[in-house]
Order: sequence, then C-alpha cells, then structure tokens
Amino acid sequence: MKNRIKRFLPWLIAAVIFYYLFRAVPPVEVLKTIAAANIPLFVFYTIVYFVIMLFLDGAGLQWGICRFSTRVSFVETLLMRGATYLLMLVNYNLGQGGLAFYLKRTHNAPLFKTLGTVFLIAVIDLSIMILVAMAASLQTTVLYRGVNLSAVVLNLGLVYFTLLSLWIVFWHFVDRPSAKKIVEWRPLQWLIARHLFFAFRNASWKDYLKMTAYRIPPLTLVMFSFLLWSDAFRTPLPLFVALLNTPFILIVGTLPLTPGGVGAVQALCIELFRDYAGGPLIASGQFTPDQILFSASLLWGIGNALCKVLFGLYCLHRKSRFLFQQTS
Repeated sequence: MKNRIKRFLPWLIAAVIFYYLFRAVPPVEVLKTIAAANIPLFVFYTIVYFVIMLFLDGAGLQWGICRFSTRVSFVETLLMRGATYLLMLVNYNLGQGGLAFYLKRTHNAPLFKTLGTVFLIAVIDLSIMILVAMAASLQTTVLYRGVNLSAVVLNLGLVYFTLLSLWIVFWHFVDRPSAKKIVEWRPLQWLIARHLFFAFRNASWKDYLKMTAYRIPPLTLVMFSFLLWSDAFRTPLPLFVALLNTPFILIVGTLPLTPGGVGAVQALCIELFRDYAGGPLIASGQFTPDQILFSASLLWGIGNALCKVLFGLYCLHRKSRFLFQQTS
C-alpha cells in the first residue's frame, strides 16, 4: 500500500497543480495564447535545443563514467542516455538508476559506482546553478510576496558551499595517514566503504575542475532556455531576474515532487516571472502575463518531452540488443 502511495503521489500532486493552473488559465485561453506565438520558430528552438543538450550532456557523462566506473564510447553513452530519457520523464532519479542498470548489464560495472558518478555530476550541477543564482543576487534584488529572494539565495548558498567544502576536504584527506584515527570511527567506516561515494573519494582537484568544465555549457544552455521560448512568445524577461530564478526552478524540477517536474515548473514560472514579463502581446492587453508564462512554459515542457520520447523509443527499438548485450 505504501509503495502504491509513493508511486502515485507525484502524479496526484501534478494533477492538483494543473487543476488550479487551468482554473486560473482555462485550456481555451492556453490554445489562444499558443496560436498567437511564432510556432515554427518555437519548434526550431525546441529541436536545436534538444540536439545540442543531448551532445553536451553526453560528453560530460561519458567522461565521468570512464573516469570512475567503466569504459564507454560516446555513441553508447548517447544511446543509454536516450533510453533513460523515458524513465526520467516519470522520475529524474529513476532515470539515473536506469543508467546504472544498463552499465551493470552491459559492462558489469558496479551499480553503486555508476550511481556515485551520477551523484557527483548532480552535485556539480547544483553547485553551478547555486553559484549563478548567488552572482545574480549580488546584481539585483528580487522580491516575492514581500520576501527578499536575493538575500535568501545568498544565505542558503553560503551554507551550501560551506558544507560542500567540508565534504570535499573530508574525502581528500580520508586516506592520509594523519586521518587514520578519525576514520576508525564506525559510522565513518560505513561511509567510506560505500561504493556510492567512490567518485568523491577518488576525485582529484583536476577531476572536479574538468567535470565542472564539462557541465558549464549544458547548464548555461538550460538556464538561458527561457530566452528561447520567451522569444517565440514575444515576451522578453529581464536577464538577471531570470538568472536568479531559473536555477531555483530547475532544482525544484529535479525533485520527485511531480513526474519530471511537470506542473511545479509551470507554477514557479508564473509566480516568479509574473511581475517582470513584458512584450507586445501583454502591452496590447491581448493576453495576461499568467496566460503567456503558463502557455509558453507548458508548451516548452511538452516539446522537450516529445523529443525525449521519440529519441528514447528509437534507442530502445533500434538499439535494444546493443544496450543489453554483455561485453567483456
């Protein structure tokens, strides 16, 4: 019973969010807003964005897997990532687990070493997004219902990077002779023995820098993706406001609150960008900011999900034997 509740709770939360969103912006209004957008340009942006993201994401993922788990080619990495896209649409963490499962079947790679590599990449991604949000907070002040989001981001960012620094330093010195007495403590012995933290234990400072260099391009593209759908809907957003809020939206979108972040991302786009949206469609009174932000973010999510489904089905249908074939 508990497993069923955990399985369907994200879908229930997404349904509740969409219920309130569609009450505020009825489906008819959504269709009218989409009809007023530049759809050919929107489709072009969606496809180009997906292809570039696929290759940028695959490059960093391949390097991380080769460094800490097992040897894989770039093409094989793209195929695995494409296959796990189908799982990621349901749950982000489920997709990462599917990636580890594929490598276990095809390369006999330790399951938790692969998960640890993905965990390391996720930490670096989160660090980059928080750092960008902190930098934006120093340039502008964003208020949401009386709350100074800029100050909140700065304070949380300082706490996060303090804890992260301690975490990295711990793994950097854990194998030093001077740390022998400390690591004899039983809870630390359990922590050190876990393959899930293998990547952190073996990562050098150069590894952190190299992985960061791999992850900056795709994350930059993600954080600037608002420029694409807002341009197609002729609704420009202030740069620093978007840079401050987009990392927060992305972080919430990766949490298992709703399947693939659907509903939660659209609600946050409306709440965080409502007071800053402009453009001819809004200035003329033809549409409200809520209508455009909801319609544009919803269509952008649908477009990217469709690209992932089509590519994922291709990987499973045309390359399934390759994906599950055991190799020496």
